[in-house]
Amino acid sequence: MRAARQDAILLVPLLSYLVVVLVGGGHSHVLALRMLAMQPIAGLRITLISPASHSPYSGMLPGLISGHYRFEESHIDLARLCQWAGVRFITAEVIGLDPSAKCLSLSGRHSIRYDVVSLDIGTNTEITVAANGRMIACSTASGPAFEGAHIRDGMRAAEGAIERVQITDNKLAIQTVGHTAPIGICGSGILDVIAQLKLCGAMNNKGGLDEDHPLIRRGEKLLEALLASAETTGHGNEIVLTRGDINEIQMAKGAMRAGLELLFEASGVSAADVDEFIIAGAFGTYINVESAIAIGMFPDIPAQKPTDLVGRYVD
Repeated sequence: MRAARQDAILLVPLLSYLVVVLVGGGHSHVLALRMLAMQPIAGLRITLISPASHSPYSGMLPGLISGHYRFEESHIDLARLCQWAGVRFITAEVIGLDPSAKCLSLSGRHSIRYDVVSLDIGTNTEITVAANGRMIACSTASGPAFEGAHIRDGMRAAEGAIERVQITDNKLAIQTVGHTAPIGICGSGILDVIAQLKLCGAMNNKGGLDEDHPLIRRGEKLLEALLASAETTGHGNEIVLTRGDINEIQMAKGAMRAGLELLFEASGVSAADVDEFIIAGAFGTYINVESAIAIGMFPDIPAQKPTDLVGRYVD
């Protein structure tokens, strides 16, 4: 019996786990944790790190401020979600990342090692370029516009959100999450409609709308594009894209593209040298890459390149 117990003890260090660290309590990590709670994956030790225990649906913040939503309706309880998913939760700020050592530095806590780290895309966009034997990273203040915040009819990617837009022969067609009546527009839909307006000539390269174009009209203050009439929406109000909404996207995509170009310059490479382009986060999962390229958010990556342009983790 003693020998058998010794054998069992000796076997413990031989067990192997993949250490996965999720940085940020954004929508993509929340979705991943919910999926893991319902369908656990053996061999993973997962940790979520967030500076706050509750994460807001940024598209619902205007409604929270105006009193339409309660705090618990507009926020995700990260600690409770992690407990349900069997995931360790650490309340802390990440202040440094060492890719070569695979280690994260935390404010006021010991560092944490990882095999795989996922950095959420949201109000800040983290960009890393790996080239010539080294990795260079930066963070850009892209803001929450792609999550629906600061957009007149913006919302998160929930049922009823316009997620796809196509303009053919100056006729606008939309697709919503859940294929229900539209009630707003999420990040991927915003990106699509701006790209489509540019391609059909309703918007110029500076974001200005053409009042003479059949898809453009004058609103109460600014020019706008009607995406869904009041009789077709789920709440009986029109859904539009305004010139102010376009300004928000211009600032967000400008920050992202500037960070990318600075990293290219520092790494001594160009877009033509890119072998793989990875977009992480929920937004990266649903984004129409052609639309992102059309508005200049991403460089014009050669079509023949073996690129990966969907949401993925970064290892």
